[in-house]
Amino acid sequence: MLMLLSLVVELLDGAPAHRIFWPVELSAMLLFLATMTRQGRQWGRVTLTALVANTVVFRLPGMLGDPVDRQPLAMAFDWMSLGAMVAAVVLIFLPAANRYLRVTRDQQRLIAPRVRKALLATHIASAVGWMGVITVMATMAIAAAAADDLGYLRSAYTMMLLVDDTFLGPAHQLALLTGVALAAGTPWGLWRRRWVAAKLVLMLGIMLVGSAVLQDLALRAHELAEAGRPVSEVRAEAGLLLALLTPLGPAVGLIATLLAVYKPGGPTRYGRRRSADRLLAVDSSAGTVAVVRDTRSVARDVVTVTLGAEPGRSLPGWEPGAHIDLTLPSGLVRQYSLCGDPADLSAYRIAVRRDPAGRGGSVEAHQLRPGQRVVVGHPRNHFPLVPASAYLFVAGGIGITPILPMVRRVLAEGHPWRLLYVGRSTERMAFLDEVTALGADRVEVFTTDTDGRPDLPRLLGVASADSAVYCCGPSELTAAVERLTPTGRQHVERFTATPRDGADNKPFEAELARTGELLRVPASRSLLDVIREVVPEAPASCENGLCGSCGVVVVDGQPEHRDDIPAARRRDGRDLIYPCVSRSRTPRLVLDL
Repeated sequence: MLMLLSLVVELLDGAPAHRIFWPVELSAMLLFLATMTRQGRQWGRVTLTALVANTVVFRLPGMLGDPVDRQPLAMAFDWMSLGAMVAAVVLIFLPAANRYLRVTRDQQRLIAPRVRKALLATHIASAVGWMGVITVMATMAIAAAAADDLGYLRSAYTMMLLVDDTFLGPAHQLALLTGVALAAGTPWGLWRRRWVAAKLVLMLGIMLVGSAVLQDLALRAHELAEAGRPVSEVRAEAGLLLALLTPLGPAVGLIATLLAVYKPGGPTRYGRRRSADRLLAVDSSAGTVAVVRDTRSVARDVVTVTLGAEPGRSLPGWEPGAHIDLTLPSGLVRQYSLCGDPADLSAYRIAVRRDPAGRGGSVEAHQLRPGQRVVVGHPRNHFPLVPASAYLFVAGGIGITPILPMVRRVLAEGHPWRLLYVGRSTERMAFLDEVTALGADRVEVFTTDTDGRPDLPRLLGVASADSAVYCCGPSELTAAVERLTPTGRQHVERFTATPRDGADNKPFEAELARTGELLRVPASRSLLDVIREVVPEAPASCENGLCGSCGVVVVDGQPEHRDDIPAARRRDGRDLIYPCVSRSRTPRLVLDL
């Protein structure tokens, strides 16, 4: 509000267009960030941090400079707005005030996945644009410093100022605001990872130099050239220094890009302390602290991670088909199927395929080392092994992980079974030796690089009429198994959610039974998003209807199930809805919240 009052004062005073350009643009960008990062009461931290960073870089140099051409009242509003922002930052980040205001929760993600992707795409696009523009300006500055024609200098510096006012400023601000929003609103953010802090410091530094030094030098060089001063004087007073300093922009931008790509350095001291505090504070309802005992490569891009219980303790029991939520040191939560021995409660074993194009969880899991502590959630089983007279198992790639303990269980109980194991190549197929050792006569291995696609109709056709068919793997494989086997016999677990475009979404109401609060869920938003506005700590992980961590009991109403875990849609005889993807068939749902 104070900043807007400053803008109004300058407008009434007849300020030129370039004077009011930054406040108008700033207001528009803040509105964008406030909308994009709003997560109940928690969006304020992200927006306020971006606002303070923007003010320090783009307004503070002018506030500290010569104010003779500024309205005293506008200057007063500027200083009051800066003071108000500093006070708000102290209140929000001070632990005691934070606990009272309840605006942040360390374990709660501040930015939803879709918003994070949108901000990241905007940040990359604006940063690339900024790099291109600053490189062009550096080339102009060097060429002008080497030229001897005064008309050429005048044209070069005029063009530099035009590019600065038209393109460089907006790219600066958009890259800064989205970068700060990502740094403040994600678990791997500014206070936790050294590379994020280093990148932000570099970008803030070059932007501050650009606003406080380079712009003044360009203006001075342009004024001298316009006044017809000798080329040597223009070069000595501003041109040479401008040519030396401007290339720092592309150089610093390149370093920041390398930091973002390679992510050197581990957590900050604060990040390590917060991770340790979080692990120590975990109670029995959230999970169990486990220690990484061993990591080893079992196939190309696949590692197994053995997680052991702390001394004197055991891990919760589990059955074949179960998976756990793994909370990584950064705070990311990912789901992995258990593939060890259910009888051994001293340790869990999981297998992780590295996906460089994923959301970062698999890459971080590959970086786990013995001795590190993580949090494992209670095992959940949406893919249980049901009694049957015979079994046919179909595994695709890393989908062998839940299938392996199932085969061992069926083998131990003496039931007939067969396994079809499909992969791109033998070097990519985890546990291949373990699988074939269970019974080479019952295992058929297909590698698509040499054998081509397996003849599923023929292979599935050999199963007896009373066989239970279990499949875990890529969507094409699971879809084929579902199509070729009777509904009552098929049991499928997917890697990715069933794609839905949301075109048939309809608005509905959700009532929270414990508080009586009535929420309106528009067609454009998920039920989980709306719930988080009033219950920020509502659990969720994959947000694709696969993991089951966000399940809520339905007290009244009929849910429209859109998840991919049909085996777990009931709890204690009542419907269970997964609000990240599912909706309502009735005008209102009453939820046990």
